[in-house]
Order: sequence, then C-alpha cells, then structure tokens
Amino acid sequence: MLKFSIIIPTYNRKELLRGCLASCLAQEHPPHEIIVVDDASPDDTSVMVRAEFPKIISLRLERNSGPATARNRGIATAGGDIIVFTDDDCILPPEFLSRLADGYRDHPEIAGAGCYLEASDELLSHNSYAQYDYYMTHTVYGFGPEPVLGGLECPAGGTHSMSYRTHVLAEVGGFDELFTSPGGEDMDLKIRVVARGYNLLYVPVKVLHRRLYTFRDFWRQYFAHGRGTPQYQRKHVGSGERERRRSFPVRVVLRIAGLFPALFQIGLRLTLLKIVAGLAGFAGRVYEVLRRHHN
Repeated sequence: MLKFSIIIPTYNRKELLRGCLASCLAQEHPPHEIIVVDDASPDDTSVMVRAEFPKIISLRLERNSGPATARNRGIATAGGDIIVFTDDDCILPPEFLSRLADGYRDHPEIAGAGCYLEASDELLSHNSYAQYDYYMTHTVYGFGPEPVLGGLECPAGGTHSMSYRTHVLAEVGGFDELFTSPGGEDMDLKIRVVARGYNLLYVPVKVLHRRLYTFRDFWRQYFAHGRGTPQYQRKHVGSGERERRRSFPVRVVLRIAGLFPALFQIGLRLTLLKIVAGLAGFAGRVYEVLRRHHN
C-alpha cells in the first residue's frame, strides 16, 4: 500500500485550513501523514492545528518565505513514498488519494500524478469569476474527462492537487525557493521533472476550490501569478530582457487582436475578465521587477 504524505502550506487562513484538513482526514485511502507548514502567519494558525488536529504534523517558518520554501520544509520532514501537495483553500474528495493510488499502480513508470481544481457547481451556475476559471481549466489548460499520460503536454502539475514520488523530488532538488510568491514555482518543478525523462499522469478528479470568487480575489490571484513570471522567464525563457522589451508593443497588439475571437467563444463578460486577468498579471510582473531591482 502506497504511503502518501500530504503537505499543505498555509498563511493566515485558519478557517479555510480547517475544511481542507477535515477532507484530508476523510480519505478512503488513509494518508501516511499530513503536514501543515505555517508560513509565519500572524494569526494563531499553528495553535489551532495543534489543538484541533493533534495527529497532524504542524511546522512553522520563522519568517514569511512563500509556498515554495514552505513545501520544501514539508518535503524534508515527510516519510511517505508519494508527496501530495494541496492548498489550504482546497477540499479533497474522499476518493482523491485512492484515484491517485490507482494511477501509480496502473502506470508504475510515472514520476507524478495530479487532478484538477474547480469551484462548486452552485458557484459555476451564476458566478462569472468561477466561470472564467472553468474556461481556463478546461479550454485553455486542457483538463478533460479522460486521463492523460505524458510530459509537458499532460495538464497535471498545479500544486493544488499534485503528487510526486519522493525520490523524484529529491533528484530535482524540490521547489526553487527563489519563487517567493505563489505563481510559476509548480510549472518550474514540472519542467525540471519532465526534463529528466519522466512522464506524468492526469487523473480526472475534481478538487473543490473554496476561493471567494470576488473581484478583489480574482485580481490578487492573477497579480500573484504575474509576480512569479519574471523568475520563470529568467529560468526557462532565457535572459533576453532587451528583446522582450523591444517586442512588447507587438505582443500587446497580438493580445488585443486575440480578444476579438474570444468575444465569440466566451462572450463579453468573460472577455472582460480576460482583460482584467492580463492587467493584473502585468501589474504583478512590474511589481516584482521593481521589488527585485530595489533590493
């Protein structure tokens, strides 16, 4: 029986974390261990975990360092065969670990397996932000109803619902801790794993996302993703900063042109959200570049 170690980085969201931990404890395939890594939350997250979930391992970082560092701390502590990553605003369905175990059993050659993240059906029925995420998940990123086995073309990889063999994480050195905000560190890890010749498996199981799905939450999500972009580009696109600056007007024109077919594909509301997501990502990139330059 495979031993799964679940690692959950968290920051100042103990109410959401409660639900996530309850879902981890309700798995049909019991986890070997659950490790919460408190990224120096200013609230009493660690106290809550120790008091209400005494069987769960609770770690706390001395200073806020980002999810990549928090996950690496959890990896160093874990004793399972498979390391599973999820977030504090996720609810894992009871069959989550069982389906992952089936995937590793049926494909013993894979390095990792993961699922997909989505809002509740109730929110999807009326919330535009949830509907935009649905469009991105299924149309852009390619998460569908069938399993996918492969390398970079496999859609699995997001750390909301991803797992890797422990020895593979050791081979690649875990997460790059230069990613100090949530955005790009999971794709960076996926690229480094696949570069060693490993395949991954997408398992079509829905993990429930308990985001607020408000404008503020939407902006913060894509702003954070934008913050991770400069580090990702330096590693995987090459330095080429001057060339990117020169091509910036061309890229802007192409993006604007790409909005017209989107109007027919996803409608006006979601196209407007696509614009907002792009602006938030751009603002995040600018913020991160200026922050690094200042430091």
